[in-house]
Amino acid sequence: MANKVLVFLRVSTEAQELEEQRKEMIDFVQLYGYKLNDIIFIEDKGASAIKLNEKYLDMIDVMINYIESGEINCV
Repeated sequence: MANKVLVFLRVSTEAQELEEQRKEMIDFVQLYGYKLNDIIFIEDKGASAIKLNEKYLDMIDVMINYIESGEINCV
């Protein structure tokens, strides 16, 4: 079984930053025994969940592909 975790990070505008989310999620998944090299990040700026824009939908497609591939065991 894969021992990878998928972390999905996004902000709605290009002006917003992802770094704080990234730090918080690294700390969170490490509580569950994952190491930094066990984390697969899907992240983008300007990915609006409300507008369901192309960036957001592309991220969802990537996430689904990882889930279906069996490469990860946690999202």
